[in-house]
Amino acid sequence: SPERPLWTSGAQRLGPTGIAFLSGKYGALAGDLVFATWHTGALHRVRLDVADQLIQHEIITAVPSAKPASDAPYAFAGAFSALDVCPDGTLWFSTLNAVGRVTAIRPP
Repeated sequence: SPERPLWTSGAQRLGPTGIAFLSGKYGALAGDLVFATWHTGALHRVRLDVADQLIQHEIITAVPSAKPASDAPYAFAGAFSALDVCPDGTLWFSTLNAVGRVTAIRPP
């Protein structure tokens, strides 16, 4: 029988494109689930308890749908198309125009 979802976006359709667990490289957030979305261009972080029940959900960042100005703090544009954790524990992502890594995440 199907299980109930741990989290749902409700009526909004996000188009998840990648999912991963954060490594010890991200300190107190180690073990948290992250997923990227196509339709909203957002990177989400989810914390589950030992029974896999949702404790916390936040949007870590969202990339603009258009290419940012040359003086913008980042050069990523478009939605997230992939998300993965490398063997060293670093979280990497791709967008429509770039590949990048998440070097730090501020705890809430």
